[in-house]
Amino acid sequence: MKNIEKIIIENSENLNQKNFDENKEFSDLGIDSLDLFSIISKIETKFKIKIKDKDLDKINTPKKLYSHLKKKNVI
Repeated sequence: MKNIEKIIIENSENLNQKNFDENKEFSDLGIDSLDLFSIISKIETKFKIKIKDKDLDKINTPKKLYSHLKKKNVI
């Protein structure tokens, strides 16, 4: 989870390790749609995967993002 957390924090202006909560929705963490697009793009590049739009609709927390990547066997 640490590598996902790092990508999320690096791509969000208002987020740091102190206020990061893997169970909070991205919007509650101050991550807007543009930030989320950047985060997903970086993750897709780093792990050489493509997250389908239908899956993105279900991924609304860092923990769900991590679980999705784990389920796809990329982490």
